[in-house]
Amino acid sequence: MSIGWQFLYEGMWKYQSRYTDKPWTAAGYLKNAQGPFRDYYRSLVHDPDDLEKLDYEKVTTMWDDWHERFLAQHPELSDRDKRQLNEFLNGPESKKWVRAMETSKRKLPEGVDIAAIIDVSKLTNSSGKRDLNFVTIDLDRKRLETNRRLIPREIAKLKSIAVPIKHEAPEGQEPPALTDEERQHNAVVKIYHDTVKELGIVCSRLSLKEKLEVSLLWDKDRAGATITEEDHKKLYPEVAGTLDEHRQGEIDLYRNSLERYDANLKNIDEGGGANFQRDHLGKQWAEIQQKRAELVGPVNGWTEELIRYSDSLLSAEQLARGGVPMQVTKTDTTNQRTIWALLILGALMFLGLFSRLSALGSAGLLLLFYFAMPPFPGLPAAPGPEHSLIVNKNLIEVLACLVLAGLPTGRWFGVDGLVRRVIFRQKD
Repeated sequence: MSIGWQFLYEGMWKYQSRYTDKPWTAAGYLKNAQGPFRDYYRSLVHDPDDLEKLDYEKVTTMWDDWHERFLAQHPELSDRDKRQLNEFLNGPESKKWVRAMETSKRKLPEGVDIAAIIDVSKLTNSSGKRDLNFVTIDLDRKRLETNRRLIPREIAKLKSIAVPIKHEAPEGQEPPALTDEERQHNAVVKIYHDTVKELGIVCSRLSLKEKLEVSLLWDKDRAGATITEEDHKKLYPEVAGTLDEHRQGEIDLYRNSLERYDANLKNIDEGGGANFQRDHLGKQWAEIQQKRAELVGPVNGWTEELIRYSDSLLSAEQLARGGVPMQVTKTDTTNQRTIWALLILGALMFLGLFSRLSALGSAGLLLLFYFAMPPFPGLPAAPGPEHSLIVNKNLIEVLACLVLAGLPTGRWFGVDGLVRRVIFRQKD
């Protein structure tokens, strides 16, 4: 009964956690499996090294699939909410950003000639070509428009088109007061500068896919750099065909570290290894996990951000329907099988139903837990306060279940004993 209660309660806790913001998963345990069955246990997890989360195409496909399933589960979302969610994920469809100089919070002075203050001609450089031909200053409609994202240098260029009036005065003397016209001029300049600043802020808000693209494709430190253009190869002929033609980034180094670890682990498993080699391998694995967390962390954060933003658009009634899982993978299947095995075997053991069969099944399930991180000599110790050699708590419980399977306890207690005595009227 005690073993059955332990299984049953563990299964219930894991099952209920699915409805919390941190559902239980066996992924971490299986990803870090050790011993002779390491490859088998890691194969039970989808993408055990999170390499797919470092692939731009696979991540965007995952997000798009989730986006479609989310909209299918909540078809009553307003067009406005759907558009906002799409912009949050993909960015504005028109690739156009607009900011008005006159809003409910500010008003341009009446009777002021804006064209005389905001000198659009300053957008033209010395050769007569416009430097910012992707920015439109519509003085008639009193707004700014752009079809490209602005960088700080371009924002500073836009601000330089209108300059406030300032009076200089000799040291120790007060500058002369501004006239009404000059104050109106400065008021227009301030409103214009505020509008440029707001336009720059709006342009700087990247969608999730744009953030992902920058991180996985354009960040040279993370994604590396490859000289692919023929012009560059002509300029640097000594680089073509060498290692410098492709400078590896952190993602490439992470993949290389995984390959080296697998090769070193195979050599030690096949030929044996000294303790210091095992210790070095353990440190190498810890460094790999740290690097994995650094690389995958931002992607996981953006995925959670997408889910939180989507949930913020829902009503309480819609939220009650339950969340939409980001993916349905092999990991989810493994989690479900583990939970239901704990629930079913725990209930059977606790009730004393099919006693010997449930005891054998429990022993088999515990053996699966045992061999994921067996306390064998030379293998890294399992995380936690327990220190074991060959025999640990799981193996002790396996032996207890085998003893129960070999003893006729079902004839004495539980549902099996009740059925035997009442229905079949048999007594020992």
